[in-house]
Amino acid sequence: MCRCPLARMSWEAMAKSESMTRLEDITNTGTEWALHLLNRCTEEQRLPVIMTLWRSWHVRNEVVHQKPAPAIEASRRLLCSYIDNLRCIQQHPHEDIVKGKMIMYTRS
Repeated sequence: MCRCPLARMSWEAMAKSESMTRLEDITNTGTEWALHLLNRCTEEQRLPVIMTLWRSWHVRNEVVHQKPAPAIEASRRLLCSYIDNLRCIQQHPHEDIVKGKMIMYTRS
């Protein structure tokens, strides 16, 4: 994760938009380094970290299968959008979210 230039650039781009652990603060604690990282994260940091790891794995798979890596900025926008949607669903679980809009209820 920390040695791949694409993963590093993706992490750094996400860290500008979201509250995330700095790459310099991640230590290699063995095979369970990701669990140790998530355990040290605040609840606010966990979702962006997990989503960034997921996207880095996707980019890695694209490169391994001789496909071009998605642009870092495109990946950042995609992840920020996913994170915003997941947080919205978490905060308003019973609302009907269609095309990023929710129904407004008025009081009579």
